[in-house]
Amino acid sequence: MPDHVASSAGAGRAVRQVAGDLGFVEGPTLTTAGSLVVVSVDRSLLYEIDAADEVRVLAETEGAPNGATEGLDGALYVTHFWGAWPADLSRTSVGGVLVWNEQQLRWLTRDPIAPNDLCFGPDGLLYFTDPTRGVPDGRLWRCDVETGRATLLCSVDWTPNGIAFDADDRLWVADMTGRRLVCYHVDGDHLSDPTDSIRVEHGKPDGFAFDQSGNLLIAAPGTDDDPQSTVQLYSRSGMLTDVLLAEPGGHYTNSAIADDGTVYITDAGHGTVLALTGATDPGLPLHPFR
Repeated sequence: MPDHVASSAGAGRAVRQVAGDLGFVEGPTLTTAGSLVVVSVDRSLLYEIDAADEVRVLAETEGAPNGATEGLDGALYVTHFWGAWPADLSRTSVGGVLVWNEQQLRWLTRDPIAPNDLCFGPDGLLYFTDPTRGVPDGRLWRCDVETGRATLLCSVDWTPNGIAFDADDRLWVADMTGRRLVCYHVDGDHLSDPTDSIRVEHGKPDGFAFDQSGNLLIAAPGTDDDPQSTVQLYSRSGMLTDVLLAEPGGHYTNSAIADDGTVYITDAGHGTVLALTGATDPGLPLHPFR
């Protein structure tokens, strides 16, 4: 693990490398079985990391898996886009959402173009972002996991990435173009207009997670004018309270917060998963387990 990562943790914190050599790693998911699942965008793989930090390959896809979350039945739902960015152009799978269950992969829906991140909502439906690659626009979708029926909720003129529900069941989405998080209320089959936003102080927001106190942990890759990749902590009121990790060579993509407050961070720049302790409160339980 690079020394600069360890030295960036503040007093009372500790950081360690959980796993390495994973490629462009994304989508950390803490499962009810006690393991950590991540995806490798460029290697087209789903990895499982056990409590002893042993890594095994769960599945290989035909394109680029980019996010993952767990359903009530223990199945893993995986956003997946065409090709295998950035390394293997020979892979030509279409975009969509995959389901990994009982040692098998199957399609849930192929309606989205290039889905990125996903989460379950309080209604038991699966919500996901669908940015247009190379163009600042995209879509927000919702899917019934029983029927596979996907519904387009809205189109946006910015790049949607991370997605999550807060403790009040408001839907938050990372806007990488505007370098902010925007908030929606879900009203039946519709989303409200954005009702609130949080300006990200450093870099551009990718994935994010809430703790049980309402704090917001944001993984933010750097930009041309702000090249340092960071993991930032924001209060309930949207104020930046701490920069937990920061370094120019990394590419922090997402995080998951465990019941004991351990933060698992995917660093695609180094192909590693990090564990950070002493930085935040226990994680807010995710739907459908909340």
